[in-house]
Amino acid sequence: MKLQSDQIDVHWEDIDLQSALDELAVKSKKLDPERVGIKFIVKAGTLDQEKAILSRTVNITLLSTSIPDILEYVGQQTNLGFRVRKGVVILMSAK
Repeated sequence: MKLQSDQIDVHWEDIDLQSALDELAVKSKKLDPERVGIKFIVKAGTLDQEKAILSRTVNITLLSTSIPDILEYVGQQTNLGFRVRKGVVILMSAK
């Protein structure tokens, strides 16, 4: 899957980060010729911290935008950074 070149639309109003990532995963799978898509992982110290991160609220409307650009906007709203490793997007606290 080409993260940078594939363009998608998102319209999220007051949804939790988990729901936003689930939607991105589904959309990326539809775009992927191999139907693998992108897997998202949240890197946090404890399970409670991971749950707290995934419950953060996202409000974004974007048209024809790459997934990395969408993740940049998500990161700004949720105070998270991300990196891509072997087709997996890892989200972690921004520093």
